[in-house]
Amino acid sequence: MQCSLICAVYVLRAVFARFIFMPAEFGLRDTALASMLAPKGLAAAVLAAIPLQRGIAGCEMIRDATYMVVLVSILLCAAFVATYPLRPVCGLYSLLLGKRE
Repeated sequence: MQCSLICAVYVLRAVFARFIFMPAEFGLRDTALASMLAPKGLAAAVLAAIPLQRGIAGCEMIRDATYMVVLVSILLCAAFVATYPLRPVCGLYSLLLGKRE
């Protein structure tokens, strides 16, 4: 479930970036970085700890799942930004975002 949430977030980021940054004044690099560098979920991580602080039974799973999603999202973001200059990755973003360099 956590992997599907993370994948959905990254796909939706790319879809939104494609339409928000559609004008020609935004290049491929700008649009790709905007799709990669969206907020990572610090607010979600903080809010996930509140039920545990209130003593609600069984909320550890919610907190742990939220923390894992945020952590994996941060790691994926770092990997995407680091690999963007590589030709295959740049080509994938060009295809996904409908822009050329």
